[in-house]
Amino acid sequence: TNISDTDNVNGPLQTVDASERCLTLGLGGHHEIWSAPMSGGRVAVALANRDGNRANASVTVQWSVLGLPADAKMSVLDVWRNRTTAVSQGSWTDSAVPGHGVTLLILTPVQE
Repeated sequence: TNISDTDNVNGPLQTVDASERCLTLGLGGHHEIWSAPMSGGRVAVALANRDGNRANASVTVQWSVLGLPADAKMSVLDVWRNRTTAVSQGSWTDSAVPGHGVTLLILTPVQE
């Protein structure tokens, strides 16, 4: 399982707390993707940009990396921007994660 972003950073997922599996971290370059399961099939995701040399970075999270089906349809709530995007399938990209900043998302399965 790999995480990739526009810098082609790939890295295996690492479990921060293996006994609880409550928080998972994907490392690579200047970007990190943190995730944690929530109730009702929801997933909390943090997209971190540790690179202070550029104002914004584009970071993509693939559903398969989060343990979700690759073709899953999810509603994406950007918590800090207080907006819900249209339904996304397979992945989601924030094209403006600020340098030394984080985007916090809540993914909710879409029932068809």
